[in-house]
Amino acid sequence: MSQMAGLEHVVVGLDFNNIDLCMDKVLRDYPVNIFPTSLNKRTGKAKKCLYEEIDVNLYEKEARMVTFCTSLAHIHPWIKTLDLFYYEHMGINEQFDIKRCDVPTTWSDPNNNGNSIVIEIFDQVLQFNTTFFVTTGTIRVQGSKYMTFVQSHFPVLMQILAKLLNSCNTLVDENQNDLDQTILNLKENLSSNLDLQSDCVNDNHDDSLTSIKSIVEQDEHTSTLHTAENPSIVDHFSRIEKTITNAIMQVENQQTNDHSKLMTAINYSCETLSTLIKANPRSKDQSEVTSL
Repeated sequence: MSQMAGLEHVVVGLDFNNIDLCMDKVLRDYPVNIFPTSLNKRTGKAKKCLYEEIDVNLYEKEARMVTFCTSLAHIHPWIKTLDLFYYEHMGINEQFDIKRCDVPTTWSDPNNNGNSIVIEIFDQVLQFNTTFFVTTGTIRVQGSKYMTFVQSHFPVLMQILAKLLNSCNTLVDENQNDLDQTILNLKENLSSNLDLQSDCVNDNHDDSLTSIKSIVEQDEHTSTLHTAENPSIVDHFSRIEKTITNAIMQVENQQTNDHSKLMTAINYSCETLSTLIKANPRSKDQSEVTSL
């Protein structure tokens, strides 16, 4: 079997029914916080590349290269797809030597346009390499056998990707009702606890107010012997009572305002949590910032 035929027929033996669809390892190796919050802009001819489709006429034939792009929501599924096909499937075939690395080794800057995953496919000599620029969602394939990727590998990669995405969507659908109920319970429990806390604070305020009034009234009673000499004493205690009462009412009003603000924050946080967990359906037309 020739080198070309071997590379083309490597899809034989790939069991689509037993593909490992678990994303846990990918998410551990590539946590969300090492990626930008929105894809950077592509530059040069890469700006014209297609979304998960290949235009073989985008570059001159002499470049021996093709490029396509994906969305931020599909970054992890594509990492998993490329690993499944090249590293785990082709990698067990002694005919091929698969080399894989992250460039740079550590992605300290999520917006660095150089952040990429490089996979090189050798069959005695380098056949082609794939470079996944994760900050722009750009996947570039370059090498002497790049058309083998276009004609034989890319259709299989898209099938693997579809199975991964379907698995993710199914998981989200199965857990969505539980998620919604959990968030609802969280909001209700927090609201109930805050209402109870507010009631306790209000009760304490009432007790404090009664105690203060009692003390003031007692002071007024013990001071009646002096009122003839100084009639302003009663007015003085009345002013103290009014001042303390106003202060307590302000604290109570502040408590109500804080309760309202906290409930607003809780609602917003719960909605954000729900949105993040449902992140799979994010639009491929996300806003972009700058790159390759």
